[in-house]
Amino acid sequence: MHFRTPEQVAVNARISLRTVHRSLANGTLRSRLLDGRRVAEAKDAEPYVRKRRALRAASEALRAS
Repeated sequence: MHFRTPEQVAVNARISLRTVHRSLANGTLRSRLLDGRRVAEAKDAEPYVRKRRALRAASEALRAS
């Protein structure tokens, strides 16, 4: 299994760490504790990252027009 830390997810999705923590808290992004560290499985993190990137791109396109 491959895991992603919240920091890695935030960098990959180009969003704030605070947003990732909110997603973890409300269950949008599933996570677990591994050796005392909060991590998300890569199979759960990748769709989340794609979704957040798409939302950001749409938001930027609206601002540009």
